[in-house]
Amino acid sequence: MKYDLIFISTCTVLDHVHNLLSSIANNNKSLKVCVVTLFQCGLDSDVIYDTPHSVFVKLKYGELCGLSKARNIGIRYVREFNLVASYVMFPDDDSTFDKEFFDNFKNEVHSDTLINVFCEGTRSLYQKMPQLSYLEKTDNYLNAMSVNMIIQYDHFMEVGFFDERMGVGAKYGAGEDGDFFLRICEQFGPFVFNQHLHTFHPALNTKFAVIPLKDLIIRYKKYGEGVIFLLCKHKKYRHALLCATMGLLGAFKALLVNFDGKLCFARMAGFYYRSKMLVTLFTK
Repeated sequence: MKYDLIFISTCTVLDHVHNLLSSIANNNKSLKVCVVTLFQCGLDSDVIYDTPHSVFVKLKYGELCGLSKARNIGIRYVREFNLVASYVMFPDDDSTFDKEFFDNFKNEVHSDTLINVFCEGTRSLYQKMPQLSYLEKTDNYLNAMSVNMIIQYDHFMEVGFFDERMGVGAKYGAGEDGDFFLRICEQFGPFVFNQHLHTFHPALNTKFAVIPLKDLIIRYKKYGEGVIFLLCKHKKYRHALLCATMGLLGAFKALLVNFDGKLCFARMAGFYYRSKMLVTLFTK
């Protein structure tokens, strides 16, 4: 069977993944869909989600692994069992979809595509997107998240796997989605941006005042190292230098505009780790 769409996801929180899988099962009445989900850390679910339109495959992994490695386990399953589709997506376990997504998919998607991501239960953007016109092409990694990429199956098969050095739980704690996006763009050209389709994701916790300074520094360190590694990997050295500089400017803004000493200190730490990573990669 050839599916219209394959979802590859991973589960670390049962409540989250139940919302994802049930949103697909309940809202998809239009597409032939296969959902491959990796349950980690001994997690399991006995809920049956299969419908005439959606097939659900459950994989298991006994430990907690990095996000890129988890996705690669799903990718290997697709390749080894010769699952074929028109398109592939990588939703997070706390992503959800509505009926509109499935009903409009075939009319709207004809190539590698980026879509909007709304905060769960709203039409507020999860992440600010550029002012692109309908179906305008883009190869800007800042526009891409793993959850908003719809990838042609043949391009997915050609590009292969996520870089397991990057992403949550890996050596460099960010950038795996941008890397996957850029590798597709470099081989097959830019994505198109389609505002007529969307998915949902819980809102980001950006209330820095309630996050301990130590945790805030770790957050900026992981993101900073990941994005610098991403940019240097793709030889975007000017962008990497700009990214490091923006960390310093962000620290000054936090202090002089927001009067937030804690955020200023965290951003200064982020600037330090970005700059250190940049120097390390250049010297190598």
